[in-house]
Amino acid sequence: MRTYYIIALCLLLSTCVRAQNDYQLFRPGVQYLYEDPGYSNNPYQISSQYYGVRVDSMGCYELYSTVEGGDAGLPTTCLFERPSPFGYSICQTADSTVMDFDDNDPFVLYQSATVGARWRAYDGGIGITAEVLSVDTVSVLGLPDSVKTIGFFANDTASIGEQVRISQRYGLLEAPRFYNFPFERSALRLAGMSEPAVGVQLPDESAYGLAAVGDTFQIETYNARLPPFGISDRSDRTFTTFTVLEVDTSDGEVYRYRAQGTFYEYLDGYQATATDSVFDFTALRLPEELRGVQPGQAVPTTTGDSSSLSLVKLYEDDCGLLRVRLSTPVRFEEDGCGSDESQVDGGPGPVYTTGVPVWLDSITSVGGPYQSILRYYSTVDRQCGTLLDPTDIIISVREFNAAFDAQFEVFPNPTSGQLNVLLPGTASYQVRLYNLAGVAGAKPVDARWESAVTGYRSVACG
Repeated sequence: MRTYYIIALCLLLSTCVRAQNDYQLFRPGVQYLYEDPGYSNNPYQISSQYYGVRVDSMGCYELYSTVEGGDAGLPTTCLFERPSPFGYSICQTADSTVMDFDDNDPFVLYQSATVGARWRAYDGGIGITAEVLSVDTVSVLGLPDSVKTIGFFANDTASIGEQVRISQRYGLLEAPRFYNFPFERSALRLAGMSEPAVGVQLPDESAYGLAAVGDTFQIETYNARLPPFGISDRSDRTFTTFTVLEVDTSDGEVYRYRAQGTFYEYLDGYQATATDSVFDFTALRLPEELRGVQPGQAVPTTTGDSSSLSLVKLYEDDCGLLRVRLSTPVRFEEDGCGSDESQVDGGPGPVYTTGVPVWLDSITSVGGPYQSILRYYSTVDRQCGTLLDPTDIIISVREFNAAFDAQFEVFPNPTSGQLNVLLPGTASYQVRLYNLAGVAGAKPVDARWESAVTGYRSVACG
């Protein structure tokens, strides 16, 4: 059926030429990655900076659906299930490419046509004609290349929509989201491909979470109970600084790490060190939900509701790290308008960052607010953020009341056994014991009591 349709459309060409069949949108078996130039680095929106496309053979190939924001005039919370930028399926021959959008109105390109050739590319209710405008020799991704430009016209006269540019060396360089043609106001641009290996590459699944020995991290968390940060049931804010000592990749499900680190708790207005030790933790390899999928793809969620989808987002963070996120579920109503169940994208949900061996998420949502933020990151080839001197963390940030003049006695001093503390008044006190480096003992002292004027309290050295 499709072959007949392609041949019939070829008859509409003023010039139907098969000589330049080396122009091809997608080479079989090659991974393409396209960047949305209009993307803003905002994790609270359901969108993807990168869209992936890979077709494994010529002929017809099924693509995927995506999830994107509402059209102009609709509430910003209204989300829709859309085709991939290049349709639900794509059919390729040496001469033509047909993109199917399940509306009996496919989009047709003749990439082999010569300059000046025209054909009906899309109906869309207005009739859109395509024309090969030029073939130019330009530099593409650092190499000289021959690039064919195709423009589009309504009623055969008025220019409409974004142009399509096809590279002889690489394939499709620039194109709009065809399902939104002619209303698209920006074109997706080729960011990289696997063969030849140029531009941004889609990271291998084994790269997520795999840090190296010597990598250093500083991570601040709020209301987080995610390993390795779950050090206390009472602290709602912690700061962790650690360096990777050992990496074990023998387990097929997780990476196992040993690190030298320090955990800090922020309690009662003070910044105080809590633990300084060598510790072990594990990090999941890329989870099943994110394996074998493409950036920008909508995937069914685990809620059991077939109308609930999540978006596979790939984007570059402020440190230049590629991050992949599975967005929160979008539930669709009968009218096709969907809403993010948490009202913001991203949390709670898995976030995996290449080269960072911990679960990171910078989202606070109604689903149980938490944040885990990468403050500093250092490897042999990359450094991001400003390293915080740990000595700055253990200094009190509470304003001391100068009018309070507490007279107390501590004896015997020095001691390696029992320590006696004599405190005045009937106020409530908190006592913590630190060494000269500002580090608490193995058993930190945290005693509260009501003391008599003449009484004293004995506490044990940790």
